[in-house]
Amino acid sequence: MSDMAVYSFESDAVTQRRLNRIYLSALLLVMAAGAFLRFWNLGHHSLWLDEAWLAKTLVTSTNLSDVVFKGHGPPNSTPFLTSIFIHYLTRMFGGSEFVLRFIPALFSIGAIAAIYGLVRELGGMRPTALLAAGFTAIHPVAIFYAQELKQYAGDTFWLPLFMIMTLAFVRRPGWRSAIALSVGGILALGFSQIVILAYPGAAMFLFLSAIRRKKDSERGVSRPKMVQSLMVIAIWICVSLLLYHFILQHQSSNSLLRFWRRLFPASAWPSDLWPHVSTQMWKFFTWFFGSRPSWAAIGAAVGIAYLLIRRLSMTFLHIVVLWLFALGMSVVHVFPFGAERVNLYMFPMVVCAAVFGVEAFARVIGSIVAFPPLRLRWFAKRGDVVANVLVLVFLVFISCVRAPGAFRKQLSSPKGKEELRPLVEELYAGFKEGDLVIVLDGGTKQAFDYYTRDRPFDYHMLNSKNKKKDAVVRSIEKLAEGHGRVWIPITRLSRRFSNRLFEMLAEKWPSLVVFDRYGARLARFDERPELRHLSASEFDVVVPNRENQASKLKDGDPKSRWSSKGPRQGGWHIDVQLAQPTDVRIITLTAPTNPKDWSSELHVSYELSSGDGWHSEGVTVFEAPRTVFYFDPSVGPVRSVRIVNFETVGKYHWSIHELDIWTTAQADNATTRSMPSDD
Repeated sequence: MSDMAVYSFESDAVTQRRLNRIYLSALLLVMAAGAFLRFWNLGHHSLWLDEAWLAKTLVTSTNLSDVVFKGHGPPNSTPFLTSIFIHYLTRMFGGSEFVLRFIPALFSIGAIAAIYGLVRELGGMRPTALLAAGFTAIHPVAIFYAQELKQYAGDTFWLPLFMIMTLAFVRRPGWRSAIALSVGGILALGFSQIVILAYPGAAMFLFLSAIRRKKDSERGVSRPKMVQSLMVIAIWICVSLLLYHFILQHQSSNSLLRFWRRLFPASAWPSDLWPHVSTQMWKFFTWFFGSRPSWAAIGAAVGIAYLLIRRLSMTFLHIVVLWLFALGMSVVHVFPFGAERVNLYMFPMVVCAAVFGVEAFARVIGSIVAFPPLRLRWFAKRGDVVANVLVLVFLVFISCVRAPGAFRKQLSSPKGKEELRPLVEELYAGFKEGDLVIVLDGGTKQAFDYYTRDRPFDYHMLNSKNKKKDAVVRSIEKLAEGHGRVWIPITRLSRRFSNRLFEMLAEKWPSLVVFDRYGARLARFDERPELRHLSASEFDVVVPNRENQASKLKDGDPKSRWSSKGPRQGGWHIDVQLAQPTDVRIITLTAPTNPKDWSSELHVSYELSSGDGWHSEGVTVFEAPRTVFYFDPSVGPVRSVRIVNFETVGKYHWSIHELDIWTTAQADNATTRSMPSDD
């Protein structure tokens, strides 16, 4: 070998090492960004129904049998190794939301590297693999499920890792790698039941690779021996049967299957096959790529075709077969371990298809510019360089377009689930002996039980399912008798149902206060002496602008409203002038349920009949869509009230539907009380 050839070889080796370090650094940077997006709000939000149901099982169970199988209702369908790991993690660090969600978030971060490795194993360029990693890091579906106490984030990690191990064994066969693949496949199944769907394709790929061993060895390509492949396949089959017999069959139930089939009714087969297939395919891509997935679907189709042309058996057995499994399960509605979200296990395959579509387009453009008749000499034999550059440019473009929104969402407005934890803290702070807690649905019961496990409440379970609202109100009224204060936490009832229920409760108990946190709400009312509602003729309202609409605040029509002329300004105030000095006890402002349309910074002052200026002592404010102002009985007769807004908002107006006033009903008119004379 000439000195020039040796120098060229060494130079290429140095260049490759430099490139490896650059791409490794880039991958670590992408993983760091993905970790930030997943960990930033990991413990910020309360556990919602499914999470609380599982958390209660994992935290309160005292033996591994309960951890793996037991559920508070249906059996625990979470992969048994995931359940065990989270159980012992909570034993060491407590049952906070961050600890419970830590392992799913860790799996989701690992999925970034696993999908990068899978693209490389499938023959993708390093920029293509980096594009797949970046797409995974900032994808909203991946981030959403990384912050949930469920198995779905684990599916996105263990499935591509299992495929990497299979492809690596075929590329570098040996007894050690055969044992590693056998153990790795079992471990992956323990953390993700859905990996079992990848077993058939992987087993067929190992078998075909062993058959081609003699032919490939003539070309200097090593392949696993047939006995090695058969050993791995046999171990998978035996362990899968054992796991099914002892664990998996006990983690599902007829009640779960009926529940999922009720949500997704079974299709007619085969007459309606194509409509269901086309609908599920569109849902599939919409789920991953947003409301307009056409371009993404085209790119993924090109990517699959590109992979099939380059690596037919590998692509078909590892990607297409899995895709057909997912599609088939969605069409015929077979959900042994989850409903439509079973499609999430296809996330790595969708990412691979999409990024290989980008690589295919880049290679086409690279081959065009490198075509000799174009006389672009520098590009001759450099089509791969052009393709790499184009994929990197696309990566930068996607990062600039998508990454800021992903970071902004996590920093400002992360996912909105039921926020029951702060409402339970409010309940703990205000609950007194003699109070009553009423739970209206089983979903709320699960989350409420978890958050009150250390200091449990005695509550009454009033199942409102399939009951009319007036019947629910009558039941609440009967239960409330003899109690000082009634608390009603709600997470799973529809907002429309709960809104109407609160309106009916407010008619009977004007002191009703509703604390609203996303999908969770906490209603509270006092069993106070009978109050009298002031009629519209007994007071006047002066608003800061649009005075011609002030009458809408007291017209008794919940659909009409006063709305400010412009966005809310600090210092705006509403004056209430009473016809005669009155013992005011409660004033309520009913605003739109959208929190942007009601002020959360209100101050109330009042003027007594004595005319000695404005006072604010003895008034308690509870701000919500139905804001309530409590006046202590020690406050004397009031002749005017001022409600001041301190919140300045540059976009949203101040809107109020109704302003209602309640006073004591001990006499026909509160002004009949004799007032002390100046003497």
